[in-house]
Amino acid sequence: MKKSQRFSLLEAVISTVIGMVVTFFAQVIFFPIFGIEATIIDIGWVTIIFTVLSILKNFVIRRWFHKIYKKSKENGKKKENFVH
Repeated sequence: MKKSQRFSLLEAVISTVIGMVVTFFAQVIFFPIFGIEATIIDIGWVTIIFTVLSILKNFVIRRWFHKIYKKSKENGKKKENFVH
């Protein structure tokens, strides 16, 4: 694994952990304000579920953009070959 890949992985992990902590405490604060009764365990599960969904969403979007990038790169090569 390249250094840039390790830093990207580290960034993703840190971002995910920070997101989980923020989400957990936001639910602890805001659920009662909106009249939602939930135990700490419930809030923990909701945090985990939304974190997994967020990771899946990011993965799908990243793969979609990679596919678009590859296609545009291939189209660029075809145009270059056509011009020559």
